[in-house]
Amino acid sequence: MTRPAALAARHFGRCLVLLVALVAPGWAAVPEYDVKAALIYRISKFIQWPESVFAGTGGTLRLCIIGHDDFGASIDSLAGRRVQGQTLSIERMAGAEQYAGNCQLAFISRSERGRLPYVLGVLGRNPVLTVSDIDNFAAQGGMIGFTTSDSKLAFQINPAASRNAGLQIGAQLLQLATLVGEARAGSSP
Repeated sequence: MTRPAALAARHFGRCLVLLVALVAPGWAAVPEYDVKAALIYRISKFIQWPESVFAGTGGTLRLCIIGHDDFGASIDSLAGRRVQGQTLSIERMAGAEQYAGNCQLAFISRSERGRLPYVLGVLGRNPVLTVSDIDNFAAQGGMIGFTTSDSKLAFQINPAASRNAGLQIGAQLLQLATLVGEARAGSSP
């Protein structure tokens, strides 16, 4: 790993540890979805989308919330922030049917659990980073799934799902996650 990459991984790791510590028992002042919103923003900095994805977007990276919005104002606070030279915007969609190919990042809420194969099928045809807190999300074909273990927030990554969508996940992020999918079977991510 190059020196700048190692420093970035350490910095991200420290931020992740701090965020996880804030949701540990006794730190109820930081709601779960505030932490998840911050993680989505941090994670997006380690994703490489094909250049063509941003053609015609006006310099906007669209984060779409699909299904019930549990974030509220915490996700809205990300609007206007810069990610890889793009300005982050937040859009809410009742379901994947509203998806028109204009989102680069999609958070699939728990309300879509019963329709997950359909939603992933609609989104999977495009270079869209899929993130969720649905149980076993990454193992079911999503890209990044938030998990809670021993009151600590962590995440799983499905490298095959991201590659199939034409996205590259940075090695620094992969090192901090539990890998599922083909990586579990012994293939390299």
